[in-house]
Amino acid sequence: MSTQPSVTKNDLYAYLIKEGVKKGYEVIPEFVIKLSSRKSRKLDLVWARRKSGKQWPQDDFNPKHWNLRAVFEIEGCN
Repeated sequence: MSTQPSVTKNDLYAYLIKEGVKKGYEVIPEFVIKLSSRKSRKLDLVWARRKSGKQWPQDDFNPKHWNLRAVFEIEGCN
């Protein structure tokens, strides 16, 4: 009887980053979205593409600069 090694949070992050880059996305950890005028939330990891015409520096809320393609919330992070 063989046992499979467990997958750690770091293994999962590394895999999602590698796959996102391979698919041509920019991979962003701790992506902040505004929920209301007083609340915001950090998403653990997103795959995104920069919106047309949006350049550096990014000094406004994230969704104004990025088109989200995938959002990942990883249990046990933050």
